[in-house]
Amino acid sequence: MILLIASIVIEIAVFFSTNHVVETVNYYLLNICLAGIVIQLFSSRHEIKNRFLEYIGKNSLPIYLWHVIVILVVKKCFGNEYGVAYYVISVLMFMLFLLAIYGLNRLSFVRKYIFGNRE
Repeated sequence: MILLIASIVIEIAVFFSTNHVVETVNYYLLNICLAGIVIQLFSSRHEIKNRFLEYIGKNSLPIYLWHVIVILVVKKCFGNEYGVAYYVISVLMFMLFLLAIYGLNRLSFVRKYIFGNRE
């Protein structure tokens, strides 16, 4: 938690700086902190949270293989000129993408030959 607060403070300071080394280090520090928080949240013994992580683990290959299409479609349709709205739209499209993967996983042909799952 302390690293997260420190990273956010550094991020605010870096916003007014042009030092790319500090920006890069802070980027990785912030991502490590966020990954630690997510792991801590989902490592509790709640059944719902464990099922969610199990689903992500089982479907990590199709998510990894096909997530770039979502990024390219959003970039082509909306471009970067929308600022924060671009990222909000990207997250919403990615959520729809996860729902599509969930639905398409029920088709054995798609699951086996497009997503690469042998189950």
